[in-house]
Amino acid sequence: MNYAWRGDKSISRVAKELSLVYNILHRWIQKYKESSGTSFVGSGNIKPQNQEIIELRRRNQELEEELSILKGLK
Repeated sequence: MNYAWRGDKSISRVAKELSLVYNILHRWIQKYKESSGTSFVGSGNIKPQNQEIIELRRRNQELEEELSILKGLK
């Protein structure tokens, strides 16, 4: 993708070399541009707002487990 992003090769040529459909590579490049050159979701990365939700859900689960244990001690 770097070759197409920098303009060293055309998107269609890079897509053919990687056995990708042109539209898919084009969409990836657009997302890369929109994310200001940082990794984008779909490559194992999580959006910051989604990361916060995951952390809050994890903390909520921990608190529910602690509450359950405390209720069992009564």
